[in-house]
Amino acid sequence: MTPGFSDDLQEVNDARKKAVIDRELSRLQMDVVALQETRLPETGSVRERDFTLFWQGKPSDECLRTNFGIHSISKRQFYDDLSAAARRIPDRELLFIAGDFNARVGVDHNSWPTCLGQFGTGKMNENGQRLLELCCHHGLCISNTFFNTKPQHRVSWRHPRSKHWHQLDLILTRRVNLSSIKITRSYQSADCDTDHSLVCSSVKLRAKRLHHTRKEGRPRIDTSKTYRWEHFRDAVYNAAMSTFGKRTSKSADWFEAHLEEMTPVIEAKRNALTAYKTNPSEQNLQVLRAARSKVQQCARQCANDYWLQLCSQIQIAADTGNIKAMYDGIKQALGPTQKKTAPLKSATGEVIQDRTTDGALGRTPH
Repeated sequence: MTPGFSDDLQEVNDARKKAVIDRELSRLQMDVVALQETRLPETGSVRERDFTLFWQGKPSDECLRTNFGIHSISKRQFYDDLSAAARRIPDRELLFIAGDFNARVGVDHNSWPTCLGQFGTGKMNENGQRLLELCCHHGLCISNTFFNTKPQHRVSWRHPRSKHWHQLDLILTRRVNLSSIKITRSYQSADCDTDHSLVCSSVKLRAKRLHHTRKEGRPRIDTSKTYRWEHFRDAVYNAAMSTFGKRTSKSADWFEAHLEEMTPVIEAKRNALTAYKTNPSEQNLQVLRAARSKVQQCARQCANDYWLQLCSQIQIAADTGNIKAMYDGIKQALGPTQKKTAPLKSATGEVIQDRTTDGALGRTPH
């Protein structure tokens, strides 16, 4: 995917954060990830190399109005909406809620035995009280506190002034399904340009068996004569490769095109971040800042070279009358269109979430 155009050159490095996150999650072998504080407006999705990112944010006009702090009424509304969403999930289905709740649940296992384990950290705050009440009401538990991991694997965020580590990024699940989670821990080595550490749960899922009438199968192929089969396979493959060639990706952007140059500096920044988290000294902080600055410089240089080369190709195609190559270059510069979805609303403007009544769907009875 290409990043598109940006009027501010300082935003060139931020335009491909999705590509950096995609590769970092692939390196850590993640399957399903919940990203926090993306600040993406509207609703849509975008496809990266290994992951597809889905988001649902506020309208664009609301995102322009910045609010500092959250009122208690907004907190109450958030937990009411979260409780209503959890109530709609059937009890027989697995439920996982992951996010940065800014909640410190503490270590009081005796007061919350069903939803809080014996390996919590810190003291409880107001948000932690609300979250624990929600867990008790819906039979949920905070999986971060049920596994005896190393102290650095129980925390996910460090306060910039006090330098104290806290456990803010939590993964909730039903208490009856806690046995399906092997472990929940933090990964301090994950580098996604955020001050929060990656929190991961390893889940063991058992697929539901579906019983179908078995149809009569075809006769099995005799593979004992491997020499003849390998000769036939290689002949077909070589003929196809020589005729059609290998398919290449047409969506490579400046990040993919200069991956060999970006990979070493990103790896150096990751190592500097790990060293700073292990030993937060002034020297390691300066090394980390230098590594981040080098990544930004390299990213801007790679993006500049990519756009200059692409624009030159488009101009040459236009001058020589190669219309197809010109439009292909323009499509590559604009990148794929983000898929945006709009919720179905009723005549009164409310979002339709079920099919309970005909009036909710806006139908007129005959």
